[in-house]
Amino acid sequence: MYILSVSIRTSGIKEKNDWLDKYAPFFKNENRVIISKEENSNISYSELKINYLKNVSRDNCKLILIDDDPNILKAVYNEIDDIVLLQDSSLID
Repeated sequence: MYILSVSIRTSGIKEKNDWLDKYAPFFKNENRVIISKEENSNISYSELKINYLKNVSRDNCKLILIDDDPNILKAVYNEIDDIVLLQDSSLID
């Protein structure tokens, strides 16, 4: 299981990792992919995630993306055929 996130600022990557260390330490550092939007200002959040997901090595595993942004989910749906998409709010009962 991996975390895929986009940080508005490069400095926010440390903040996200600090938060994960405190509240979700079961996500190892090597399983965290946090992309800087600041360093990729000409690419949308959706495109950053799509580009990463298209190139991830799956080893015949199912790819599942849970996201809070319906626009990102829709963009991924339009670009990647064999992926399971969930909005995080759908996981809360």
